[in-house]
Amino acid sequence: MSYISGARAVWAAAVVAAVLLSPSAQATSDQKDAQSLIFDAPYLEALPTGKVVYSLEIKTSNKETFGESFTDQATLNILPSKSGAADLRDITFDMFTGERGRTHGPMTNTKHNIVAALFLEWDLSRMKRYIKGEATYFRNRVREAFRDKTKVEEVKLTYEGREVK
Repeated sequence: MSYISGARAVWAAAVVAAVLLSPSAQATSDQKDAQSLIFDAPYLEALPTGKVVYSLEIKTSNKETFGESFTDQATLNILPSKSGAADLRDITFDMFTGERGRTHGPMTNTKHNIVAALFLEWDLSRMKRYIKGEATYFRNRVREAFRDKTKVEEVKLTYEGREVK
C-alpha cells in the first residue's frame, strides 16, 4: 500500500467519525463543497464531554520512500467551554503515543472539526518529508480539491441502529 492510500484511510476515518458522531453535520447541507463540510461544519457542538479515540494503521510498501508502517491511536478530549456557551467546546488532541506523540491544545471555544485540520497538517508534514515539496503547496492543492473537484452528495448510513444522513 502506498503512503497516499494510507493517508486516504486516515482522512476517511477522521471525516466519517466526525460526521457520524455529530447530528449537527446534517444542518450544514446548505454548504456545497467538501472543504466546508469537512473543516467548517460545527461538528463539535453536538459532542458530549468525554473522549473520542481514533485507532490508526498506516501501512507503506516502501519505508525508504514513505516511512515506517505503524499502528497507533489518537484521542480527542472534549470539555464544555469555560465560556459557558452551549455550542462551543474546549479540547485537547493527543495525536499518537510514545515518541511519535504530540498534544495539541488546549483549544478553547471551538466547534469546528479540528481533528481533520490536525490530521491534514500531520499528513502535509509527512508529504514534505517523504515526497519533498512545500507543505503550503500541498495544503492548497488538498483544499482546492476538496473545494473544487469533489462531488458532495447526501447518503444514508445505519449507525448504532439508527439511520444517519
